[in-house]
Amino acid sequence: MLDIITKDEFFNWLELGIAQAGNYSLKGIQDAWGLSLFQGVSHLKIAEVGGGNSRVLNQINLENECWNIDKFEGFGLGPTEDVNQLNIKVIRSYVGKFDPAIPDGYFDVVFSISVVEHLGRDKLDAFFADCHRILKPGGLLAHAIDLYIFDAPDPRVRIIDLYRSLVEKYEFEWLTPPTLDGNAAFQCKYASNADIEMHQWNSVAPKLTPIRAIAQSVSIQLIAFKKPDSDPAILPVILECKYPKLPQLTRSLPSETTTTQSDANIPTAPNFPDPKPNISPQSAKPAKPTSSQQNSQLSPVVHPHLFKRIANYYQRWPILLAGIAIVLNLFALSNTPYRWLFGIGGTGTLLFLIGHAASKADYVLTEVEELKKTIASPKKKTKKHE
Repeated sequence: MLDIITKDEFFNWLELGIAQAGNYSLKGIQDAWGLSLFQGVSHLKIAEVGGGNSRVLNQINLENECWNIDKFEGFGLGPTEDVNQLNIKVIRSYVGKFDPAIPDGYFDVVFSISVVEHLGRDKLDAFFADCHRILKPGGLLAHAIDLYIFDAPDPRVRIIDLYRSLVEKYEFEWLTPPTLDGNAAFQCKYASNADIEMHQWNSVAPKLTPIRAIAQSVSIQLIAFKKPDSDPAILPVILECKYPKLPQLTRSLPSETTTTQSDANIPTAPNFPDPKPNISPQSAKPAKPTSSQQNSQLSPVVHPHLFKRIANYYQRWPILLAGIAIVLNLFALSNTPYRWLFGIGGTGTLLFLIGHAASKADYVLTEVEELKKTIASPKKKTKKHE
């Protein structure tokens, strides 16, 4: 797959609760794209390249082994400090340096958001070669790449041809045949960055101000697989990925697993849905699913551990702040000197936590509503059969 994320895809992610309502930036669109890849998957080894303080890994790190490969040097206006996200292994390196700290053939998924466009043309070859090195056979390569696109074909868009040639040079298999090349021009169906966001970017990167005045900021979605070994357990997965009319991968993967030399416990073939959730699965003579499988198929968006995801968020620094607030207020109630100062600190911390919780209320409500839908759907289906 090599094309541009569309409004239709983004609207579906909004309706399904994957995208964050109110985030009108290109990053909001790309985050939804990234999260759409991982709905309902678990026990995968996932590496994000240049993830910074990752917004995607932070939501999938309970059910998967997550790595963040980033030097935190502020490259591409990224962060300079690691916030120590839980259950995420940080490797301070760059993909393209062939760092032995990143093992060969280890990952089920290597993905990035707004990273590839920051690489110089002279570094792209090594980048794709290193991605190929660290992926398992049958592993998924997925990059969301920022692109300024114009009303008519423009030489500045021909970088797309280089991306395409490097994927093919290292013998990746496309998820679906590419539909984008260096002659691309803007189409109204493309999801694009809000103008107000582009205006704010002018103050951050003023050199591109003239381009932003005449171009739209969109995102390429590049999705391909590392060619598998000859193991028959992997080949059906690749064949399903090559034909978009076949079932979504998470709903129709074969039960057989295979191993690589680097990992004898995790299946080499990753479980992935079609990143376009608006496409209905169509299969020829599918095997009759069990009752648990039927329930999991009713909502491809709802994660089986929604409450864990919510609890995981609030088990981090908010709990630490709450503890500090309690200690400060206990000192304020005692007869210690300056107890008024402890009271101000404790009250201020509690008010901050309340405000923070209110700001996250939409996220929690969305998760709970999706869980309710999942619970209600099997009941309706059961009544219908009765």
